[in-house]
Amino acid sequence: MKHLLLLSTILILLFSSSCKTEEEEKESNMLPPLEVEIPSELKGNKEAEKIIVDGTNLVNQASESFEELAIEAEPYIGKTEDELGFSDKISLAKIGLTFMTNLGEFTMKMGELEADADRISEGMTEEEIKAMEVVHETLKKRMDELGEKYKHFADKNKGNK
Repeated sequence: MKHLLLLSTILILLFSSSCKTEEEEKESNMLPPLEVEIPSELKGNKEAEKIIVDGTNLVNQASESFEELAIEAEPYIGKTEDELGFSDKISLAKIGLTFMTNLGEFTMKMGELEADADRISEGMTEEEIKAMEVVHETLKKRMDELGEKYKHFADKNKGNK
């Protein structure tokens, strides 16, 4: 009985560690969170600092969300509609709907942040404006990296209907 209990415990530990490893592997393939430092020209400008922090958080949330959806969609990529079962089509539709919802929310929130940045830039010096542009380019670069990383999704699906 003791051997059975010991064997069961070992199997449970092995199984739980293999699940962790799979989750850790997924995370290791994801882009790391973006860290944007507040430029010295903007330190003390509370509105600019808030826009930078909020923009960075928004891009990180979007990046993580889009990557999780990409991982979820990976098994379906490159398959024709005929190769997908009914439940596959439902799953893929759910992934697509979630993606479009997240993209819409991201676009709306980013638009609000850009409008705030435009509003406060009217009272900024040339150096402060350039610093904000550098931050904007950093955030844009992350979204471009994400698009490039998953470009193969579109490439694999060309011609598949």
